Amino acid sequence: MMKKWLVLIGILCISFSCSNDEVGDPEDDALAGEWVLTNISCFCFFEEGTDFSTTRLIFDTDANKVTVENSGRDTYFKESGTYAYSGEESRLQFSDDEAYTFTVKGTSSLQLVFEDNPNLSDDEVTYSFRR
Repeated sequence: MMKKWLVLIGILCISFSCSNDEVGDPEDDALAGEWVLTNISCFCFFEEGTDFSTTRLIFDTDANKVTVENSGRDTYFKESGTYAYSGEESRLQFSDDEAYTFTVKGTSSLQLVFEDNPNLSDDEVTYSFRR
């Protein structure tokens, strides 16, 4: 009888000590809906008067997906399509290993900051969106 209790206690200790390696959902409720690109801040050149508004993001936070629509000839964020994301808190991780931190200000301002590679200079990019 004592051996059964020790085995049970051992199993419980092991199950409680195992960590959950799954990536959780980001705190993304504020992202839900449609966003229009207004500006890109980076070490790159855009002609004066560049129309960034041809890029739209539509977040479906229930499904953890974002649809990118590019109606112009240029692609500023990602190719048009639907992308799944994961992450935690204010971080979005896409399946192509690109990651962004996001900040939503009020109900109408979104910033996505590309998590740059520390081994590359000049790859810092901030995307600004509005509703």
